[in-house]
Amino acid sequence: MRRVTGHVRVVQRQRGPVFYLKYRLADGRQVQVMLGPKWTERGRPPAGYFTQRTAEEALQELLADARRGTLAGAEPRAGKTFDDACQEWLRYGRDDKQLSPSTLTDYRNVVNGYLLPEFGGHTPLEAITTERIEAYREQLLTDGHLSRRSVQKVLVLLHGVLKRAKRRKWIASNPAEDVERVQVRRSGDFNVLKPAEVAAVARAAASELSAAIFLYGPGTKTVAVMIFDMSEEGNLEYLSALALILQILTLPLLWLGQRALGRDFMLRRTIT
Repeated sequence: MRRVTGHVRVVQRQRGPVFYLKYRLADGRQVQVMLGPKWTERGRPPAGYFTQRTAEEALQELLADARRGTLAGAEPRAGKTFDDACQEWLRYGRDDKQLSPSTLTDYRNVVNGYLLPEFGGHTPLEAITTERIEAYREQLLTDGHLSRRSVQKVLVLLHGVLKRAKRRKWIASNPAEDVERVQVRRSGDFNVLKPAEVAAVARAAASELSAAIFLYGPGTKTVAVMIFDMSEEGNLEYLSALALILQILTLPLLWLGQRALGRDFMLRRTIT
């Protein structure tokens, strides 16, 4: 058994410096957890902020609990590997979340094509640290082989794999939680269709049950592309909410078409 040690680390984030506690447990596992933002002003820090002294005190309390064996998550683990975590995450998506075969195939391709080759299937989960993931993030962004959206997708899936491993209590914390997300810039512009184009879209929507999906989208993207992106990124909550909104928009769209062009407007075709 190794000696329990640790240190305070400061990471510069967009909103300012943040304290992290990094420590090594008796079984050799390395863990890093976020403590809170660093207080850089004069005077007593408000609740939730830490100075160097209070951060060091928090570290010593944590190390004392770890040495006594009372620290949550410090109990010995089952020795799971990164491949175990990947396969469990894919199983969870298939059996519990009941993802579609195409989505599972896409996720499996990312796991086999990017995550396992990079981190190694036999690598102990405890050996995958925040620093290791941050280095991989920088490598993906600087190599230029993948778009920023693709890099974002790979890291989101990695976060999901480690989140599931934490839920199974295979690791004490998720090292991907503290890795800065890859931002994908959006223009915020909207493409709005003309009345005649709205009617044409409604006629097409009647046969494909996709009314209102193509009405507008951010930048040069349609809402259909937004839905695809949300699915790829695993934002299922937002995807469900958007699906409900689109269903609500369908009936008013059809009603407007009937008022403007008559009840048979969906059966009309433009003759050229």
